[in-house]
Amino acid sequence: MNNKGSQFRIALSRNGEDEFEECILVNNIPHNDASNPIYDEEKQEFTFTEYSLTVNIPDVNCDDCTLQLVNVVPDGNNACTYDPKETENGLNGRCSTNYHSCANVKISGGNYARDKYTCETADWAFTNDDAYKYSKSDAAWLDTLLMDKHVPASFRNDVPESANDEGTIVAIVNNQFDDAVENLKTDMVQRANDEIELKAQFVTALRFRDVPLPEDMEIVDARLTLWVKGMSGNDTDADAASVVTSFGMSFEKTADSAAIMSENQDITGRTLTDSNNVVGGHIVASQSGRWTSNDLKDLLQEVVDETEWESGNALTLIIDVELDGGNLKVQTYESDHPAELTIKYRRKMQAGETPEPTAAPSPLPDQPCTYALHQRILGNWQSGGDWYPGRVDKVHENKEAIKDLCIYDVIYDDGDKEAGLEDKDLAAETKHPRSEFQLRELVDVKVNGVWKRGQIRILQKDGTYTVETMEGDVFTSVPLEEIRQWVEFFVGDNIEIKQCWWFKAEITKVQPDGRYQCQMEDGYVANVPFNEMREIVDVRYQSGETVKLYIDGKWEDGFVIIAHEDGTYMVGVSKTNMIMMDWPADKMSKVAQGGGR
Repeated sequence: MNNKGSQFRIALSRNGEDEFEECILVNNIPHNDASNPIYDEEKQEFTFTEYSLTVNIPDVNCDDCTLQLVNVVPDGNNACTYDPKETENGLNGRCSTNYHSCANVKISGGNYARDKYTCETADWAFTNDDAYKYSKSDAAWLDTLLMDKHVPASFRNDVPESANDEGTIVAIVNNQFDDAVENLKTDMVQRANDEIELKAQFVTALRFRDVPLPEDMEIVDARLTLWVKGMSGNDTDADAASVVTSFGMSFEKTADSAAIMSENQDITGRTLTDSNNVVGGHIVASQSGRWTSNDLKDLLQEVVDETEWESGNALTLIIDVELDGGNLKVQTYESDHPAELTIKYRRKMQAGETPEPTAAPSPLPDQPCTYALHQRILGNWQSGGDWYPGRVDKVHENKEAIKDLCIYDVIYDDGDKEAGLEDKDLAAETKHPRSEFQLRELVDVKVNGVWKRGQIRILQKDGTYTVETMEGDVFTSVPLEEIRQWVEFFVGDNIEIKQCWWFKAEITKVQPDGRYQCQMEDGYVANVPFNEMREIVDVRYQSGETVKLYIDGKWEDGFVIIAHEDGTYMVGVSKTNMIMMDWPADKMSKVAQGGGR
């Protein structure tokens, strides 16, 4: 049910008592009015919209506590009063439509007994003066998270549940003074309006306040997201649309970034992270919507390791445009889509420590049939009675055209291979082996009845996905049932994995969530996503790297924009607007001195 305009609150009971009013942890949580629950005829139940909000639990001891979630639904446009003792009474302005959900919890804090602790309600943008007065409201939620620009990052902090888990933080520029530009011609720092133009004349600063990143963590992934306004959709000039704006990104190298002041050179006068670690960004003029950067984790790791960083401090990201084109603009705090910084982190592990793997899916019973190339199946591993999910990799047709006497080669989702399977060793996969896919995971997507190779680009808030095929076509709102896992590397393959730098490793297992368990030469084991793995080749180029390009019989200065999966590159020619989409590696060369990242 979509109770548009309703609000939520979360409260904690006393020890052994159903009394919540003295410990309201968070109040006036806005509704996601964009949610769209529907009735699933097959399951005979309604779908739901997931919300994710981080709440601080008091540091108390409580053996028999209860967390209570209340959904208060105001009637019409008038405010109403929530009465916890009369939840269905609509007289005298009471809220008569309320939904309650409770979870019994045991809290092992240490400092206080629960009944001797005085709770404080979180003070945030949605709090009003009367804790029991509710009126209709809503806010922007994206991928389960409350993305309202007034909400601090502490409410979007997915804390690790155990020592080996990863945590995720989503910080937003949430103050009008935290995005600004410095004019390189005048040295003046200017506050942004609702847009910032990415031009070589300006250096842009984006400050993220109160980032709840614990000190001395390993940064697993860090990415900047900008909401881009490119060329008008009415502009049909293909050459203009392909113009690229290129820029470098660095963090201010300080433990707690100071506020951006309206003083000359306040941005360019800051100390930055190592210039050798600058991460390049490239945005095509025709692009509009959400743009996400390459991985910034090396830059952020430098801040964490080489300063006295503490949780709750501020980070400032600096954008220095090297080549502008296309009149490209990004939205600011003054708009509805300020810049976002997503950080994944975990405890630093010693060599040989292995993150706990995801549990394997349960096998399904045998259902013999005839199978097609790349069809999802369950295979009877070595005829031992153990059935594992995978796909048909090769079909050997029967010479007499008897279809149930065909022979199959199979690749399992854990990276093992098996050849020579008969119908009796295979079963149709009638239940999807995955409950979700990861961002940037390599998959097959069903398009008009045909399976095409692609990558997960966006995890939609309604549980569907945005998938980009290898041909560059983008499909939105793709359901789980029309996506299937594609194992690109196999157990025993020798590859390179990115662990701050690239290291040689051997694949020991393919995890059921699409990651690969890899063992490095020093014995260190890591679970690695597909986008942080690559084949071992003699020479590689990366996005943002300065290179030499062999064009019309002579070497020209250039730079790499995108490294394609097929070994070709999208490149640009320095000091021009010339872009080549599929440039071969044999017409490229490393820069002899400097120039690279």
